Amino acid sequence: ELSKDRYGTGNSSYYFNGESSQIVVLKTIVSGNIDWSLSFWLKDATKLRLNDHAIITTFPGRGDFGNGFMLREAHGGLQFSYYGQLIGRTSNFVTDQVTDLKGAFWKDSNWHQISIISSKEDSGTFFYYDGKLAHHFGSYHDTVDSIPGLVLGGRDVLGKYKGWLDDVRIYNRALSEAEVAALYELEKP
Repeated sequence: ELSKDRYGTGNSSYYFNGESSQIVVLKTIVSGNIDWSLSFWLKDATKLRLNDHAIITTFPGRGDFGNGFMLREAHGGLQFSYYGQLIGRTSNFVTDQVTDLKGAFWKDSNWHQISIISSKEDSGTFFYYDGKLAHHFGSYHDTVDSIPGLVLGGRDVLGKYKGWLDDVRIYNRALSEAEVAALYELEKP
């Protein structure tokens, strides 16, 4: 459902109720081993929920599960994970994940910017929190070489997100660290 954004403007952000709301983008967004960037603002609506709930995941489609990523709230913090499935296997495997974004800093009723940048030239995928580099995945860039679709607000098997998303942006290039910082400064509430 549409809600107030981080500036207080009505009908300008998306609210996810943690039960039934999600946005599924089935169109291929990025494909073919190219650089990409994903940036958005989020505000959590729960302070005590410690279970895992997906916020944004890739949507690989049916059959071969494919490779992708997931940003979720896990054990009171944020966790960014790569995942994939080998053909013929039924279980997912996580190749790397952010484990140091724990704690209540993002459950403070404030809006926070998340940016995920995948760059071949810079050899990796970069995870930014409020305009600052939080983690660099140096050896796992090739794990996510395409985004066949996105699910905003969680998936049935991964739990649903309760909170707001605003200004979800997808770029077909890698934003620089300076661009991520400038975007944060320009858009922060």
